[in-house]
Amino acid sequence: MDSEVVKRYFDIDVKKIIENYDLLRIRNWKIVKHEFPELIISMIHPQSHNEYYFLLLCDDIPISLQIVDSKNFLPVQISEWPQGDYFLNGHSVTKGSFLCIPGIREYHSHHVEQTHWVMTSPDFRLPVVLDSIYAHFLACRS
Repeated sequence: MDSEVVKRYFDIDVKKIIENYDLLRIRNWKIVKHEFPELIISMIHPQSHNEYYFLLLCDDIPISLQIVDSKNFLPVQISEWPQGDYFLNGHSVTKGSFLCIPGIREYHSHHVEQTHWVMTSPDFRLPVVLDSIYAHFLACRS
């Protein structure tokens, strides 16, 4: 997708998220970094109380996702990812860990046979993807 359009989407979507104080408070999210093309958000799992740092790389659509270290923001090993059915290791292309859900770049590059995705769909916008990440995060055994 055109980089100007991607940046415009990022700016609009991040503004909606960071200005939604109630959402951030209720979900116990902290915005750590929001500088194009990266959004880093911490989430605390409600049962385990483990804190995870999600790096959403929004340089293209779909968005890429990694779980990163809280200090240096480098990707962590799968053993440090939330433990759940959709948090997987062994991506067919990158060989790394990934969240296997529609809207995440690693899902779409892993499932290469599925070419019918319309990347301009609102389903690929940051707020929708972030809601989906959060729903799967809540379902984890973290």
